[in-house]
Amino acid sequence: MELKPEGLDRPGEQAEQRLDPFDRRVAMTMAMIAAVLAFVTMMSHRAITESLILQAEANRLTTEANINHTEASDQWGYYQAKNNRNSQLEASLALLTILGKSPADPKNTETVKSWGDQQKKYREIELPALKAKAEALEQRAHALESESERKLVESLREHSRGDRLDMAELGVELALVLCSIAVLTKLPSFWYSGIAVGIIGAIVAATAFAIT
Repeated sequence: MELKPEGLDRPGEQAEQRLDPFDRRVAMTMAMIAAVLAFVTMMSHRAITESLILQAEANRLTTEANINHTEASDQWGYYQAKNNRNSQLEASLALLTILGKSPADPKNTETVKSWGDQQKKYREIELPALKAKAEALEQRAHALESESERKLVESLREHSRGDRLDMAELGVELALVLCSIAVLTKLPSFWYSGIAVGIIGAIVAATAFAIT
């Protein structure tokens, strides 16, 4: 019968002797908490990143809306200038008809026809087109502003979700610390506290996804 020297146990047997049942339970708890921590950390970073992307998109839409407002203002100014020109032609035609010494004079007839054609062009083609373009630009600007506001609301929601996930992450990290202290001190109270804090952190993380 071969005798094994005293104190020379196998490495596996030494590990089993060092890791008592309490340590094994705490180690398993820490593994589960670490998995929760990894998930919460990933979701927190994703929420903050999404918040920044949405905020940048909201700023871009606001800038584009301002550009459309400026272009619409320019179009309304151009429309008003054309409209004033049309009014001047109308008044000139009226004066020419009333005050002209010889309305049938070929020169007067040619002038009346030229002004009349120009006025018709303003009234039937240019003014409606300018008005339609200005109104379209205004509608586009309002639509962009609405979309920008929606993106900003989404950004704030994602930011709130990220803040709550950060708090949950802090709680889960504290749970790991308490479980580590439990392994060192062999006091179950730290283990129980770590479990409780970890559960609270997980609940806080779950509530983050209820934010609407």
